[in-house]
Amino acid sequence: MSQKSSLRSGLIFFATLIVLALIVTGGWAIVNHKVELPAVLGGAEGNGQTLTVATAQPISSLDMTSNTSSALDQALLHNVYDTLVGRDEKNQPVPTGLAKNWSISPDGLTYTFKLYSGMNFSNGHTANADDVVASLKQTLEKQTADSTRLQRVTSVNGNNLTVKITLSQADPNLLWALSTRAGIIYDSQATYDAAKTAVGSGQYQVEAFEAGKSLTLTVNPHYGKKIKGFSTIKLVAYPDANAAVDALEAKKVDAILPLANSPATANVATARQKLSELKDVTVATTASTHRWAIALNTSADSLFSDTHIRQAYRAMLNQSELISALGVSAVALSAPVPSLDPGYQDLTGTYHVDIAQARQYLSFYGYARNFTLSYPQSIGDAFAQTVASQLVAVGGTVTPQAVPDNQWQSQIVEGKQFDMAIIDLSSSHDLLNIASPDYITQYTSPDTNTALDNARKAANDNEYKAAMTALGNQIADASPIIWAYEEQPIVAERAGITGMPKALADSYVQLENIVKE
Repeated sequence: MSQKSSLRSGLIFFATLIVLALIVTGGWAIVNHKVELPAVLGGAEGNGQTLTVATAQPISSLDMTSNTSSALDQALLHNVYDTLVGRDEKNQPVPTGLAKNWSISPDGLTYTFKLYSGMNFSNGHTANADDVVASLKQTLEKQTADSTRLQRVTSVNGNNLTVKITLSQADPNLLWALSTRAGIIYDSQATYDAAKTAVGSGQYQVEAFEAGKSLTLTVNPHYGKKIKGFSTIKLVAYPDANAAVDALEAKKVDAILPLANSPATANVATARQKLSELKDVTVATTASTHRWAIALNTSADSLFSDTHIRQAYRAMLNQSELISALGVSAVALSAPVPSLDPGYQDLTGTYHVDIAQARQYLSFYGYARNFTLSYPQSIGDAFAQTVASQLVAVGGTVTPQAVPDNQWQSQIVEGKQFDMAIIDLSSSHDLLNIASPDYITQYTSPDTNTALDNARKAANDNEYKAAMTALGNQIADASPIIWAYEEQPIVAERAGITGMPKALADSYVQLENIVKE
């Protein structure tokens, strides 16, 4: 063999080795989803335009495992961090997350999920069963935000595009729970500062974040499906409702999602009126699960351990006057279950302001009734002052007392050092917690405990809904909590923009649905 032939053979041999090495390492990287794919998958570029949105609350951190703000849910949940199961505007679980379908065993103890193929994190890593298993196990082991919603999960296993979850007891809430933070699927191989950025498999990725001010999202270039919405979405915090309306009028923002609506919001009624008068702007009220109420301490040494005294104070609260005084967008509420949850009933016709009834309930009690009404300092004084003025209609005193926010958890929630306390319930599917003797009210009774046990034993959706209705009726009548109102967040958009949410605008928004005609 000639020297040239030997050289040629050697070159071919080494070239072959290099190719094989690339194939092997590339294949291994793909199996372990460490490879970063080119940013052309699925044509997920969006419409090439930017949407600027005024939101109600600032975001201090992007860490979904520790920052429990509903504003963070609104921005990142589903949009940046996809969950195993999605959710629609009726607050029902749907296959818009990573799972395209699922099946449930007859005994309700095993859920099998089939995942969409071709889904990818914003860093190019593929999203598969390994990430689902690692994420759910991490949530359970580290007990991060919403982890208690998975407390019946005993095992999570999977491979390729199939995941199996096993429970200790049937849980009709599991699918919904997997659409919350408890169901977020993280990239098990990624390392990043979760407080400042994010790596998710949703339609968008974090482009820029200025804590307390703004968050800019751009289309996830590796997302496995086409996105019809805006290519860039900038969320700017406007806790001042009037400033948000001014920005919309001046065309500094394209939409409001939603208008600030808390008791602490100054001149919110004025802002709402001005918003309704803007030209070429569509305004709508939306449904939510965000409720405000007054918790009563029902411990044995409290006057509120007596059912008739609790019912009397419930009958003195004029919800319509409270809503009007605060200027908020809301609807009166007289039961614990929010309008978008299983078991909801409108009981305002049964439990409403009735001073004569309150006087009758209290006619047998001659002792002094002097109470303190505690409230978080950050919500301002208006709510507490209005309620306090109403709850003395049949005598006694109610003294508002602001508690610093950094002392609220230890003093009120854990220490139970209060007579009455204004509470903000921004979650959903929380009746089992509210009815527990461990809740802030410490309320317990044989009938309520029976209803609570029945609810915990519910094995399917129909049983669960019926049990929630019965339990909700028990809590509404016993009145350990005086229900005030359910927020109805206001959204607004300039002409030509469609797809704004009709529900859950303050906590779960599918940004890809917002488009420009």
